Amino acid sequence: MMWRRRLFLLSFTLLLGSSACHAILGLDEPVVADAGPDADAGDERAPAEGDGSAEADVGPVGDGSNDVAVVDAGCWADVVLVDNTWEDLLNTPVPQPATATGVSNRASYDASVPGEVYDNVTKLTWLLEPDGGTSPSGTRADAIAACASRGARLPTRMELITIQNWYPVDDATAGADQAVFPDTVEAYYWSTTPTSSNVKWGWGVAFYTGGAGTNLGFDTAASLLRYRCVRGPAPSRPTHRYEISQACNIVRDNGTRLEWERGRGKSGKYIQAEAYCQSLPPAGRNEWRVPTYSELSSLLYTKRENPAIDTLAFETEQGNYWTSTLPNRAPNHRVVVPFSTGSTTDIRNDDVPDLWARCVRTMD
Repeated sequence: MMWRRRLFLLSFTLLLGSSACHAILGLDEPVVADAGPDADAGDERAPAEGDGSAEADVGPVGDGSNDVAVVDAGCWADVVLVDNTWEDLLNTPVPQPATATGVSNRASYDASVPGEVYDNVTKLTWLLEPDGGTSPSGTRADAIAACASRGARLPTRMELITIQNWYPVDDATAGADQAVFPDTVEAYYWSTTPTSSNVKWGWGVAFYTGGAGTNLGFDTAASLLRYRCVRGPAPSRPTHRYEISQACNIVRDNGTRLEWERGRGKSGKYIQAEAYCQSLPPAGRNEWRVPTYSELSSLLYTKRENPAIDTLAFETEQGNYWTSTLPNRAPNHRVVVPFSTGSTTDIRNDDVPDLWARCVRTMD
């Protein structure tokens, strides 16, 4: 068809001219995605951008062996939409702890209604236990039923991650803001998100002293975990979550309003990760930086493994990636996120030499 031929010629022309923007480093086999219909079922608060071109070639993903000079000029003239098959995602900005630096969308809550906490960033309403009680426990079916009886629902893994707190005031504080969520106990909490390895298992999100801790899969019928109920629309699954700039090797997430490096990034110590991100030209927009724990977790695609990320949009090493989040109990350490299974969050000393960095910047 004529429009396809024109789209091919436009993409080919942009690829030939991309040296003015940066060198796109090819792989042996390019990643290709069918962009699907030009429709987006996402949250109205974060409408998809771009021209909606369908059936476009995603093109090769950068291998991260050289610094990618990213500029805005002409980046989004030709947008490729990636089909989305994952429901555990945010359609809102990612809240950040009040003590984090260099970020926007700081966590902000309204507890004016007794028994409820409204998140001003995600627009979710979290329910507290009455009469000074603590979070109850049960199987996942128990948790789902209990939440439904309160006119609420069980949250997804990513929704729970948005209220994890790696910055507790002391070592006796569970991994949530106790001033806001006083009913939190040191335990795993149920989510609705399934694991990739077993449909009978679901993700538990940890709230532990000194930080949030590890997220693991549990048998939904046999395991007894704590749970917290939430009100608000369940995350929708937009037809397209990511937009790709082939010209500048950037991936845009319209739900979280973040832009990411498309290639696998660069490995090194944490100080090298910071320097690498700061070296990428801001081109009149917010500067590139190392992402926070919650921001990087928003890319986890736990429906698959090795790597646990959308490979139509990104290339990723299966090892650990740096975040800028500094846990309270471990000076000179950072929280790291693995992209093998996405299951085990860890902390590493800043001087570990072989962790990866994927840079991010806010769109707004």
